[in-house]
Amino acid sequence: MSKRAHIPYPQQLAAALRELGGIPYEHAKLMSAEQIISLFHRDHGILHATDPINEHWNLTWTLIKTHREKSKLDTAIVAKSKRIVRKQAAHHARMGTSTDSFADLDRAMGFLARKRRILSRPFPNKKRPFANKAWK
Repeated sequence: MSKRAHIPYPQQLAAALRELGGIPYEHAKLMSAEQIISLFHRDHGILHATDPINEHWNLTWTLIKTHREKSKLDTAIVAKSKRIVRKQAAHHARMGTSTDSFADLDRAMGFLARKRRILSRPFPNKKRPFANKAWK
């Protein structure tokens, strides 16, 4: 019995993407592996502009149209985060402090360790008047 022939990586990737994208079998037979692969973009789960992680667990293959729609939303998110960081940096520059000094101050004053006390039962028996006089 002879060994099976090696299946090249682009053929394996095209087969997986064909299933992922829902490309019909009859259409896929007329296309090459490179054409199927060219229908997809790699999308970063953790945005590349925020933290450039190019590991396999952070990449998702999506169809080009879907990826472009998501990228528009991602661009707005990145722009807003950059605006916030820029405004914070300008504020800290005006105040003459660094961002780390506020965290140290909070820890020293115990703000992070303070817990809010929740009232336990029985609740106070305070009668409250009705807002509408017609209910009396």
